[in-house]
Amino acid sequence: ELRTSLYPFQREGIQIALNRRGRILLADDMGLGKSIQALGIAAYYRAEWPLLVLAPASMVASWSEQIRRWLPSVPAEQI
Repeated sequence: ELRTSLYPFQREGIQIALNRRGRILLADDMGLGKSIQALGIAAYYRAEWPLLVLAPASMVASWSEQIRRWLPSVPAEQI
């Protein structure tokens, strides 16, 4: 579902990150889907997990929701 939901500019952002071996700073404007891009990049490197997402306390629930939505194969107890 994640792959088919991306806009072209988000696909391009993920591709740039993959070309740079995952080393990128996503700095799009607010509301343009940095979270979905970050999760797309993280999903590509899943074999190297665990993944640590650093976020302010006010964003923890949002990130948890995004992970459940875009990466449903991640067990809820591991989020």
